Amino acid sequence: MPLLWCENRYARIMSFTSGAAETIFRNKTLYPNVILAGNNAVKSMHNIYTKFFQRFLWTSVYILLDSSATPMHLLLIQNFVSGLTAKGFRVKFANTDMRNPEKINLSIILRDMQMSARVIVFLGYASDFRQFMLQVKRAEMTNGEYVYLAYEPFRHPTFYGNYTWKYGDQFDEEAQVAYESVFLVTFPQENSSNGRLVGLYDTFKNISKLVFNLTYAPLETPNPFVTAAYEDVILFGHGLEEALNDSSRIVDLSDGSAFARRYWNRTFWLDTGPIEFDEVGERKQPLIIQQFQKGGVWPITVMTLDASANEFADVASISWKVPFPPPNEPACGFLGTNVICWKKDANFTIVITSIISVLVALMLLLLLWARIWRRSLLPDGQKSFGWLDFQVQGELCKPRLPHGMVERYSSC
Repeated sequence: MPLLWCENRYARIMSFTSGAAETIFRNKTLYPNVILAGNNAVKSMHNIYTKFFQRFLWTSVYILLDSSATPMHLLLIQNFVSGLTAKGFRVKFANTDMRNPEKINLSIILRDMQMSARVIVFLGYASDFRQFMLQVKRAEMTNGEYVYLAYEPFRHPTFYGNYTWKYGDQFDEEAQVAYESVFLVTFPQENSSNGRLVGLYDTFKNISKLVFNLTYAPLETPNPFVTAAYEDVILFGHGLEEALNDSSRIVDLSDGSAFARRYWNRTFWLDTGPIEFDEVGERKQPLIIQQFQKGGVWPITVMTLDASANEFADVASISWKVPFPPPNEPACGFLGTNVICWKKDANFTIVITSIISVLVALMLLLLLWARIWRRSLLPDGQKSFGWLDFQVQGELCKPRLPHGMVERYSSC
């Protein structure tokens, strides 16, 4: 596919995408004719995670890709690990299969997490995430020391499941406690005060029912890809009208690459709201971070990151079991070997002291042996062993006494 699109004949056909797309499409040498107008820009998703970690000084991250991961999760993971690593993060990665626990040894993964990071990103279906959180709760890893993040591209119970702890089973109470350590990265809900948008939703629902025999649930809204497809047509109309009326900037309408450049670094105001494009024609996406707080069945929004914002806007306070944020690394280190914690463990101190004593004794014995061995290499008349200072004279062993003392001989 990439090689095909690189051919000149395809580069002259402008292409709008209303869904998520690979980050390779940002390469304008390969794809100068592609405009990424979907509501799930990979760059925006990667950006919100990076800024969230940087804000709280977390540099060690553990990413779990579950077998239930959707195409959106798979699209994100392809760029997540390499992107964070390039920015100086310490990243570890593992695969899980919460639906088939016999296929993996989750205890080994949890142990590796404990020795690697305190920030864990889970990419997978909502019910599988709940199962994972129950497991970490039982492993005593929901005491506020760990931060868990799940990703919901947009609210859709069929595509991504219901990101809530409440399933009406015997594990609800346990799951509720576990979810107090969870943040959810997601797409903001559409503004219900926008009459035009509400009307579009009604139109989409009617078409779905009449043409495709699909009936939406009472509170369900069409996913953002449907709205983006509508917006793509309007965006193309704006660009075409502008090109036809702009005599100062003549564009060959048969040159899709040149026409696509009209959308770079631009903001368009549509009846559905503003749409911003970055320097390569990828739509900037506003995203939010929600938290499950005590007593709430659904998460509440605590932070927002607008499409062009460099910093988060705080919406609500973060509720945490311990002072927030938890540190990137435990005080005693991931392996518990930090020197500042030695004095806190009497047994550890005794062991270290014993080891040092043995090492000192061995060093002294080694020095004594080296001294004796070195003296033994000297001629007989020059042998001297300090306090073992004897000279061999015939059949007599004559100790060499200090100067001034009377010499006494004895038989050997």
